[in-house]
Amino acid sequence: MKKYTARPKIEEKYSKNLSHLAPLVQHLLIHRNVNTATDADIFLNPDFAKHTHDPFLMKDMQKAVDRILKAIDSSEKIAVYADYDADGVPGAAILHETFSIMGIIDRITFYIPHRDEEGFGFHAHAVNELKAKGVSLIITVDCGTVDIPAVERAKELGVDVIITDHHLPQEGRMPNAFAVVNPTREDCAYPFKKLCGAGVAFKLAQALLKSRDFGQKEGAEKWMLDLVGIATLSDMVPLVGENRVLAKWGLHVIRKTRRKGLLHLFQILKMDPAHITEDDVTFMITPRINAASRMGSADKAFNFLTETDGAKAGAYAEELEKVNKERKGTVAALTKEAKKKAKEHMHSFEGAEKDGEDTGVGGGRSGGGRVGGPKVLVLGNPDWKPALLGPVASGLVDEFNVPVFLWGRANGILKGSCRSPKGINIVNIMQSASDAFIEFGGHAASGGFSVLDEKIHLLEEALTKAVSNFADADTSEDFIVDHVLTLREVNWNTQKSLDILSPFGIDNPKPLFVFYDLTIERFKLFGKANEHLELGLSQFYDGANSLGEKVTFRAVATAIGFFVADYDWGRSINVGDKINLVASIEKSVFRGRPEIRLRIVDIF
Repeated sequence: MKKYTARPKIEEKYSKNLSHLAPLVQHLLIHRNVNTATDADIFLNPDFAKHTHDPFLMKDMQKAVDRILKAIDSSEKIAVYADYDADGVPGAAILHETFSIMGIIDRITFYIPHRDEEGFGFHAHAVNELKAKGVSLIITVDCGTVDIPAVERAKELGVDVIITDHHLPQEGRMPNAFAVVNPTREDCAYPFKKLCGAGVAFKLAQALLKSRDFGQKEGAEKWMLDLVGIATLSDMVPLVGENRVLAKWGLHVIRKTRRKGLLHLFQILKMDPAHITEDDVTFMITPRINAASRMGSADKAFNFLTETDGAKAGAYAEELEKVNKERKGTVAALTKEAKKKAKEHMHSFEGAEKDGEDTGVGGGRSGGGRVGGPKVLVLGNPDWKPALLGPVASGLVDEFNVPVFLWGRANGILKGSCRSPKGINIVNIMQSASDAFIEFGGHAASGGFSVLDEKIHLLEEALTKAVSNFADADTSEDFIVDHVLTLREVNWNTQKSLDILSPFGIDNPKPLFVFYDLTIERFKLFGKANEHLELGLSQFYDGANSLGEKVTFRAVATAIGFFVADYDWGRSINVGDKINLVASIEKSVFRGRPEIRLRIVDIF
């Protein structure tokens, strides 16, 4: 059984520094390493002007701006080459809007590679195609740093390349591009290193609009913050420092957005823009942007974000909604099939252990795996569509708590997606097993890969050995929550305290609370397939009435869990049961009626 441990009470020497704040806010800030009044003010009140950095501090930024201005003055054809996901596509839209403000959008070509047919990265064949169209300058968004062959091909053809990216160089090698605008490069003095790809594109946009008077209104670039906010929240970069500023102000602009496609999508989804949260972005907007490339072409998402004609933008929004529904249906079917395969694999593994076979895999949670289970899941089917396997892998990680590698076939090549639990860096695993792959890449928690047909049967063994080398996950059964609360503290005052800490994400996680000794008074399944769970909960506590007499009070709350109706909590869940609950507190606005509720994380 899981054991939950609440973070310790804060020391008085720290709480004194934050005495002007509510005790719960003090507690949460200090456990996020925000210990001083100054740091707290910056964290709670991020100012766009004060707390973002001069784009020209970034290595090669001036060089990039000068080259673009030269191209404009010489009437050169420019191409923007962007990744196909919810970071690269908004990044491309940022440059589309920038070049529109500059009055040269008619001279700009946009190229977004096909997820299945071309895959991630900057490709040499695309350089050939763009050169044939008369392009003499290519600006990448969210890619290019590791794509040395494509940059070399551009050089051979006399095409200059400006890379805007945030991915780490491989083995310290930098592409020989005209300019590499990437805060992660070792020789870049930019103060904040964790921008997403669209964040870097936005810094280029800022620098370009600062460089000349294009007749734009002051602060015109701030209207692009909705795009920056979507990308920053979608790409799972740390929501601290400049990213926190961009995400917070990005949400502010989303709530006031003039973007026709977004406004139409909000109507389709019956969402009030004024109440948009980071969860709405990552659960409602991001999947629809990604669905375009997963189910076909990312151009649909790009057009959705950039179209200024209301009718056309509405059509793009409706198309995204359509392809997202198709994606959900296909992903649900794939997830069902993959889970069946995973369970069969688990049973065969356990059977081999009982029979005394040498599985080559140790037990325990040291690699993130279950006791007696495999340390990594490698599953595939040539009929699976690689572009859809990321969400499926995420679902398997949630259920089995091990790194998951899923593969399918696209254009005759075995390609896949991988995800890992907290504490295990998926890229480190792939680097340790690099001989098993044709290519691979990604971030700490997610990635992609391709593999030769003749090596696919060796992949699980190679990855199992690699995972054993990175046993850096939490090996205990202890799980940390922020605080112990009672149901009477689930109120608007508490919610107000939590609101000022938002937006939540990586390095600023949504606070988790444990509630003990609750009674289930109401049990309800809802959704088209009864896939969601709603509980009515109560808790009793002692107090005094207005006459000073000792009485027992009853506090109540509603708890919601999405896609958890069939989850095995390790115990029965029935009306009248006593339970302990791990949950976050959230504000819900449904049909204009705000309410406070709990979001279920675990029941024990």
